[in-house]
Amino acid sequence: MRALSDYIHSKGLKAGIYSDAGISTCASLWNADTIGNDVGLYGHDEQDLALMLKDWNYDFIKVDWCGAEKLQLDEEIRYTQLINTAKKINPDGIFNICRWQFPGKWAPVIADSWRISGDIRPTFESILNIIDLNADLWQYCSPGHFNDMDMLQVGRGMTYEEDKAHFSMWCMMNSPLLAGNDLRNMTSETVEILTNKEIIALNQDPLCYQARRLIDHGDQEVWAKPLVYTGSGEVAVALLNRSAEECEISFPLDSVSIDAAKRYTYRNLWNKKNYPVETASALSFKVPAHGVIVLKIQGSSIPFNVFQKALKDSKE
Repeated sequence: MRALSDYIHSKGLKAGIYSDAGISTCASLWNADTIGNDVGLYGHDEQDLALMLKDWNYDFIKVDWCGAEKLQLDEEIRYTQLINTAKKINPDGIFNICRWQFPGKWAPVIADSWRISGDIRPTFESILNIIDLNADLWQYCSPGHFNDMDMLQVGRGMTYEEDKAHFSMWCMMNSPLLAGNDLRNMTSETVEILTNKEIIALNQDPLCYQARRLIDHGDQEVWAKPLVYTGSGEVAVALLNRSAEECEISFPLDSVSIDAAKRYTYRNLWNKKNYPVETASALSFKVPAHGVIVLKIQGSSIPFNVFQKALKDSKE
């Protein structure tokens, strides 16, 4: 296992590993996988975590809950024990709680990331479901602490537009980005999506402000997040079309906290098109079926703007 982590590190990548907070893993309990039987952390936390995070030199550990659920352990107590032990062994290690739902307000205090849903599937329906589950959790996202929307399904059978929408929303909502496809066999479209530096930059923005759904017209939505700081006048906007038909999506600039009268510029981060200086009070775009358009707008921020107060999410 150390040889494998060394190889991964030689490629400039981080190495991740998996375990369970109980005695056995989910695969052994649900799929009769004998390899996952009796290999969980329970009963030898320090020994196993030292082996994985120190001796084997893994950077990331995802800890599942199936075995712990079987033991009817207390989630907060058990995960706190494990995280305290892991951080003592490797303070820079990343610890992911895999509880298949938002664990509770205690999780962002101690964990680096936490799953907020059941397992993702390579379908647009699954993508939208997870987006909806995460919509109201934006307040729990902060630098170093993230709502985990599960592994990326880009390149696993959805359409090109669906893959773009999926990747865009994971970046907009600051989810950890873990490629779930076969990296050895990728189409040019898959590579294009997973390596779009301007979209990834939204995910990596130091403010770590999770995008919020500011306009909801049913199948047509406008999501936005401030960049750098909440009054910077730099805003990323995603126009998400959930429907199976191409649709026009419009939004007023003041809805994303931009003062249009003071002029602004914007760029489409997928087609790489820059637009001239504008003062129009609203913008409108045709968005493909199951697709997205992502814009980066630079202008002047409205004082006391929407990103500086908590508003109830419009989709209920």
